[in-house]
Amino acid sequence: FFVPSARESGKFEELGRFKNLAFTIDKGSLPMITVSADAFRIRVPYQYEPARLFLNVKSAIKASQLLFHAVHTSEFRAVLLPKAQPVKSVPSIHIRFKSTSFEIKDDPLETKLNLSFRVGKTESAPRTERRAYFDAKAALINSTMNPAEKTHKQTSQRDLERIRERYNVTLDHTVPVPEARERLWLYDSEKWIKKMRKARHTQNRREERELIRQYGYKTDYSGLPIEVVAPQRFAPLFRSSMDDLSVSIKDPNFDSAALLAHMESHGGPFPSNQQFSLRVPLDIQFQSDNADFTLRDYPLPLWRVMPIADRIRESDGTVPALACSLTIVFAEELADDQETYFLIPCTVIPQGIGDSQAAALTLEIAKTLAPVKSYADIKFKIQSSRPTDFAWGVSYGFAISDLTRAFAGFSHPPRDPSPRLGFWDKFRHSLHWRVAFDFAAPCHLHLKGNGAFSSALKHR
Repeated sequence: FFVPSARESGKFEELGRFKNLAFTIDKGSLPMITVSADAFRIRVPYQYEPARLFLNVKSAIKASQLLFHAVHTSEFRAVLLPKAQPVKSVPSIHIRFKSTSFEIKDDPLETKLNLSFRVGKTESAPRTERRAYFDAKAALINSTMNPAEKTHKQTSQRDLERIRERYNVTLDHTVPVPEARERLWLYDSEKWIKKMRKARHTQNRREERELIRQYGYKTDYSGLPIEVVAPQRFAPLFRSSMDDLSVSIKDPNFDSAALLAHMESHGGPFPSNQQFSLRVPLDIQFQSDNADFTLRDYPLPLWRVMPIADRIRESDGTVPALACSLTIVFAEELADDQETYFLIPCTVIPQGIGDSQAAALTLEIAKTLAPVKSYADIKFKIQSSRPTDFAWGVSYGFAISDLTRAFAGFSHPPRDPSPRLGFWDKFRHSLHWRVAFDFAAPCHLHLKGNGAFSSALKHR
């Protein structure tokens, strides 16, 4: 799957891919959809806003409904206004992916600075030591020169004795001090360039190995009819990965009273005459053999669920390391006030098709100002016998800030003149959830107070 690039006009970037995708549809008395794949990855490009994709897909579906209505009836409408809808019922869906990955790409400049900082920290110590040794030898050589030939200010006899004792330098030299200094600068520069190239190469190979592990081949866009931005092999801003992911979705079979009670228990009471343009209740069960949630290439992940050490076999199969069950309802409240929604133009037939004077066929789809809200009970059960790792520190705050800005692109900015809600306030405004965790083994919380993320291994 490809989406328009936000960085290079006219080009596309990869959003997602499958390996060996297969699905079946059973149209029996209980409809069932089964989806399976060896690997599935979603990679959100840098600066791309998924909210636009969600809006386009939703508008395309509603525009298709308008056209379907016009074809099968004698009434044609160019505007689709929201109206009260009954509760939607979804068929049973079973999903199984052997390898799953969700990534949010990082700012390329931020990645280069991050890598430069880490390489520079390891390279600065030997470079500083070399220059200190050079300055000591230069000072010793300078002390034996004539006043007109000296390149350094005069060093006291006491300091010279200290230099000899500490650095064990001699007067032996084959080139003048200025030339030796230039050679040292050249050596330091070449050493730095070599270290950076090696670090970039190591990072590229690590990302390439991850791709080959999932798909068994390297990326090749040469046969596509579109121009694709070449992928950059560096660690993403955020990555979550799971193995042997299994998801089961079905209708929870709520009646009207139970559905309203579930929503009110999470989001508060509704008016007695409240209507909804969308209500989709879902019962979701998913499980995985492991889970990793990482920031950039930091040494410690935000959250890691280790696979079960000894594969525990039961009559119904392998016990997963991570299991989650949730009952969730997606709802969109309906208001009679026309100021609570705006119209989105959708061009079905562009202007000038068939005749140079032909007008465009444009439909208008209403979109409510309020977001679609969700009401959910979520229960995580970590059944791994190994400890579950959590990590947090001062140095993680910068990456978390970049991550919140990236996640803000999954929702639409408000169109009213009110002050914009912060990222965490958006959560409470649209996500009415109750989350519970049950751990079968101990949890390890790694906290660190210094600002160097690369030294996280020293602060467990």
